[in-house]
Amino acid sequence: MKVTKLLFLLCSTSVLLLACQNNQSLDQSSPEQVNIRHIQTKKTDDHQVNQSVKQEFEQINELTTVIYNDELLMAIDVNQYAQFNEQKIEKDIESFIKINEPHLKPTVSSDYKIFLEINRLKQKISTEKLNSSDINKQFQSIKKLTETPGG
Repeated sequence: MKVTKLLFLLCSTSVLLLACQNNQSLDQSSPEQVNIRHIQTKKTDDHQVNQSVKQEFEQINELTTVIYNDELLMAIDVNQYAQFNEQKIEKDIESFIKINEPHLKPTVSSDYKIFLEINRLKQKISTEKLNSSDINKQFQSIKKLTETPGG
């Protein structure tokens, strides 16, 4: 009886150890690990805008952008040392985009809520069939969140 219990315990422990050792490693170069996210809601390819901003501003860890009717909404996440200058970086990025992409009207925010809302909108656009009116409503509501109160 003791031998059966010991054998059962040994077998179950071996199975558990082997199941937990399936050598899954994260490939850091996989496309899912890229921090630049983009979507095309119009014919404009804003991927180049994201890349140029990311190259120009080293303080940016991550950014997300959506373009609708020549209006660009961008949310940025800056590194820890640059967080004291987030508003200045926002204005610098807006100026950079206005110079390099004069046909776009940029709005840049370092607010993480805006970052999440842009990603939610992009997710809805890619998974649901939203009409232009729904996209416009959500786009404008995110844009309204970026406006400073009393400004």
